[in-house]
Amino acid sequence: MHPPAPAEPGRLTAVRAANIFDGDRVRGPGTVFIRQGVITGVETANTAPPCDAAVHELGPGSFLLPGLIDAHSHLCWNAGPDAVAAVTADPQATLHANVRAAAARALRAGITTVRDLGDRDYAVVAVRDAAAPRRHELPELLAAGPPLTTPRGHCHFLGGGTAGAHALRRAVRERFDRGCHTVKVMASGGSVTPGSDPSLRQFTADELRAVAEQAHALGMNTAAHAHAPAAILDAARAGFATVEHVSFMTGDRFRPRAAVIDALVSAGTFASLTAGDVCADRAAAPPLAAKMLQCLATVLPPLRAAGARIVLGSDAGIGPTKPHDALVEGVRDAVRLGVDGAAALRMVTGEAAEACGVQGRKGRLAPGADADLLVLGADPVLDMAALTEVRGVYRLGHPVHGHDAAPL
Repeated sequence: MHPPAPAEPGRLTAVRAANIFDGDRVRGPGTVFIRQGVITGVETANTAPPCDAAVHELGPGSFLLPGLIDAHSHLCWNAGPDAVAAVTADPQATLHANVRAAAARALRAGITTVRDLGDRDYAVVAVRDAAAPRRHELPELLAAGPPLTTPRGHCHFLGGGTAGAHALRRAVRERFDRGCHTVKVMASGGSVTPGSDPSLRQFTADELRAVAEQAHALGMNTAAHAHAPAAILDAARAGFATVEHVSFMTGDRFRPRAAVIDALVSAGTFASLTAGDVCADRAAAPPLAAKMLQCLATVLPPLRAAGARIVLGSDAGIGPTKPHDALVEGVRDAVRLGVDGAAALRMVTGEAAEACGVQGRKGRLAPGADADLLVLGADPVLDMAALTEVRGVYRLGHPVHGHDAAPL
């Protein structure tokens, strides 16, 4: 059904749920108060809302939580069998259409914030800016633009090939001037680029430090793609907010190293693990998907044991098992590997907001946060399959999906 029109501007709305998760913990039955797309309060005592508030009862069994945050996606990649060829050759209009379709799919799944870590020709920035008058119709788009890489390096076909610290600083400034929220750098090689070796560094420690310092001076979020242990270590020491993948690729194997994990923990760097492959039969998963599942199973336990800060991203768009709502499957994968339900939800809400540099606005049910909300029909902490039972999605207080999405 089509969601109803937004409520009268400025009116206080009280949304009551059988259970709420506030981005940190489950708080039982609760009421979230919203005005003009912003949360103004959260109440867990069974008290009557103000008499001037419009009350929306979500009903028995309802579970209300912040909209999910995908810390690593690729919206202009089409999730097809040869996504690299497509993103390299597609005309600008097709790239923009891909971004809009992918963002809409994510939003329907309850993903209300997407950090895009690699587009071509600033396609995500263009779509975001064009949608500004009705920005609630898309997730919050945190764009990185073309990722910085070495000439002919990993994902060079996106246009971010750069050599030397001075040129890297200039490239960071260019992304800032173009309206990017994040700077992404390919600290190691990667698996989808012919001739690239994930187990090798691409930049020196000084070059990575130059990128991080310039980005921080401009107030930008930072992300470093790193499979190789040496690249992970360099990125953590350089001060990147997140290190992506963290696979500890050594030759053709994943070999976590305690000293590198300790460096991540000491630096407070988030390990942004790419998880979530949609396969009808996990036992017969395509080779790349099977490899990524093996990677998650290998690196997640030692990272957790050491107390590393962990968030989840989908790497959506890079292939057929990576549709742009794959994050939900990634959360379920984390639980399958022993993460408790509340901790798994934190990885895609409160913790993810901090990792992506949008804490205070996203990932929490708290005063001052945007009213980006996900309504489920059951408790995902007890069974993460509930994440697939979406009853309603709100973006800035606007109902954008689901039969339980009434005007706020």
